Formats: sequence, structure tokens, C-alpha cells
Amino acid sequence: MSLEIEKIKYCPREHIEDGCHGSVYSAKLENGIKWKWHVIKQDWEYDFIGFKVSLKEIKDSRYDIAEFLKVICFFIFRI
Repeated sequence: MSLEIEKIKYCPREHIEDGCHGSVYSAKLENGIKWKWHVIKQDWEYDFIGFKVSLKEIKDSRYDIAEFLKVICFFIFRI
């Protein structure tokens, strides 16, 4: 398992909607994500504790990921 995948522990999520590439979920990062290793404490420091996030499930990797990211950017940056 890669370091990036290990940064986020399982968190309860709520189903929002099914989309063309997969489902969308809402979740709250109760414990945050691993941010950096504290050498003196010999433990992880966490960031984004309590942040509400959206989780996107990609059902089929054959889809054009670049096109998918354009859609995500549209929703992130629209005001």
C-alpha cells in the first residue's frame, strides 16, 4: 500500500449521488489526515481535522482521467 493511501483512515460517509463515473460521498475527517512525522514524539501529526470533504468513487479506470479532473475542477472553482 502506498504512503498516499495510508494517509487517510476509514471514515463514515454519506451517499450523495450516483454519477457517470461512480458515486459521490460526503464525509467528515474526524481524525484528519497524516501530515508529517514528528521525530521527537515518534508519532504522526494530523491536519484537516474535522474538515468536511467529498469522496468520488471511480468505477472504471477506462474513463479518461483528465476529463474527469476537468469536471472536478469545474465544481471546485465555480462560484
